Amino acid sequence: MRLAFDAIGGRCVATCEWNKYARKTYAANFPIGSHPFYENICEVTKDDELIRAIPDHDILVAGFPCQPFSIAGVSKKNSLGNAHGFACETQGTLFFELVKIIKIKKPKAFLLENVKNLVSHDKGNTFRVIMDVLRNQLGYWVDYKVLDAKGFVPQHRERTIIVGFQQDAGFSWEDVRIPASSAGPRMGSMADIVSRNVRSRMMAGIRGKDTKPELLIRSDLHGQGFRFRLHVSTLPGRPDIALPKWNAVILVHGCFWHAHRCHLFKLPSTRRAWWREKLLRNRLADKRTRRALEKAGWRVLEIYECSLKGRERLPGNEISQRVASWVRDRQQSASIRGRVPSRKS
Repeated sequence: MRLAFDAIGGRCVATCEWNKYARKTYAANFPIGSHPFYENICEVTKDDELIRAIPDHDILVAGFPCQPFSIAGVSKKNSLGNAHGFACETQGTLFFELVKIIKIKKPKAFLLENVKNLVSHDKGNTFRVIMDVLRNQLGYWVDYKVLDAKGFVPQHRERTIIVGFQQDAGFSWEDVRIPASSAGPRMGSMADIVSRNVRSRMMAGIRGKDTKPELLIRSDLHGQGFRFRLHVSTLPGRPDIALPKWNAVILVHGCFWHAHRCHLFKLPSTRRAWWREKLLRNRLADKRTRRALEKAGWRVLEIYECSLKGRERLPGNEISQRVASWVRDRQQSASIRGRVPSRKS
């Protein structure tokens, strides 16, 4: 969001980011010595005098944590028995820290960003509280819209954008020109857009285990009371998750590396023969691993990435229910894929 305001002559006077990796990325892209770079917003807002020490500004731009409100975040917190929304004390209440700043610093305008699901979270009650605070407690003219950034970036990225002004400034979303999704840029494969040296470095850093989809499945299993072992070296292929009590193993596959026929897979347009051979080897290795595990008496469940992300992903609790049912009912080997039927892989 800073880039957009920089492009029209804005000048950043303060920044706040707690994640150490995000701070490194930010520092690598923007000069940070010219203004305060706060780490923990709660340390800044715990006292009115500290808030007054924040540099004066005309516009406050902020994106408060989305995990307590996003579909994926809520699903994960539910599976772990954790609170979400405003009930999540570590992340869900940070909106109110922004309220403290707006109340004391009184910027002429603000722009807040969060996930699409913010509007419908808790049957709309969460968003009603947010709008009531901004309009009635702070006295700002406020409007919002769910926008898809597909017209600007090569991915669907729907976000709730909230704008506020000290008084009605004649703002209307109808005056905001948003490029059509179909007119947005398209991204080629990694092999198409980076040099060979950069590609090699990027591929060397790709995780072979503890991937995000794998962590989601592990978290959900643990939340349902299952206990398991990880990457057991004595089993064929060192499966991602092994449940010895149930004679079951779970393999969580990334759709690109396992050449799954779904919307997440696209063969790179360069070195196509090399990629075909490499991905074919991966698929053959998958079959060998599956057969070896079954021969040793293990049931095998393969979960493909497309069931967890993208336009073909399954509803939040469907995967959880299917995995639990497969384990407990001692069903035969199976696979879970995205909701659009794929050709046999």
